[in-house]
Amino acid sequence: MKDWYSGLEARYRHFPRDVQILNVVSDLEKAMRMHDVDLNASRNHLYRALILLQYMADDPKWRKALRELLRLKTCVASTLTDHPFGSIEQIIQAALGLNPDAYQRMQG
Repeated sequence: MKDWYSGLEARYRHFPRDVQILNVVSDLEKAMRMHDVDLNASRNHLYRALILLQYMADDPKWRKALRELLRLKTCVASTLTDHPFGSIEQIIQAALGLNPDAYQRMQG
């Protein structure tokens, strides 16, 4: 898998939790919008979300929520198969549920 975010990993752990979640959500929303337009671009955004989730899983501040992050990562990965665990919209809601500040920012 190509690492579109090379060089970001070291800086990513300095981002607040809500910003990290919102970056993942941004890639998921782009994947959702691109699905009917360009399937390859949609898949690339899903891969990007997976990369960011791995950076988060490696970040000590997510240690208490590691299981939830790994479940979220599994759900995102499942969208690349013929049997996804849920829709991208459902996965986005699950991601936002990991951090109240991210949820609040998305609600306006």
